[in-house]
Amino acid sequence: PLPLNFSSAFQKQALQEFFGRHLPENKGKNLIEALILNPVKLAFISSFNPAHSMPDLNRVHKILKKIFLVQMDPYFNLTSKFADLILPTPVLIERKGTITTGERRVRLVRQVRKPLAKALCERSIYKKLSSRSEERRVGKECRSRWSPYH
Repeated sequence: PLPLNFSSAFQKQALQEFFGRHLPENKGKNLIEALILNPVKLAFISSFNPAHSMPDLNRVHKILKKIFLVQMDPYFNLTSKFADLILPTPVLIERKGTITTGERRVRLVRQVRKPLAKALCERSIYKKLSSRSEERRVGKECRSRWSPYH
């Protein structure tokens, strides 16, 4: 893992105070590291189709079959065939706030309509999973396979 680069000790201290916890010295893995170079045991994939768009697809498909894969997406795609759990998320016009694109650009999104059915944004899904982790099989699976910041 690479060290996190804070612009100053003050910035790191301010973030730690804001979140009320110690921040890790190392950052998590990027997609290539997590799915190809040193595969994780559990992955949450959101609005991305690695089974179709990653390099060396034969290798990626073998890895996706081995890991516990949670897909959060408004549409089914090739990655859905590998997912152990698929959670619906709102389409772009149903979202509000900001999104980060694959190019790491942050975009402001204004909601045009309410989400259909019970689609939840990723933040809400993470919050529900973490609050119910003691009582649900998925939470137990996540805790057994997912080390912090991995």
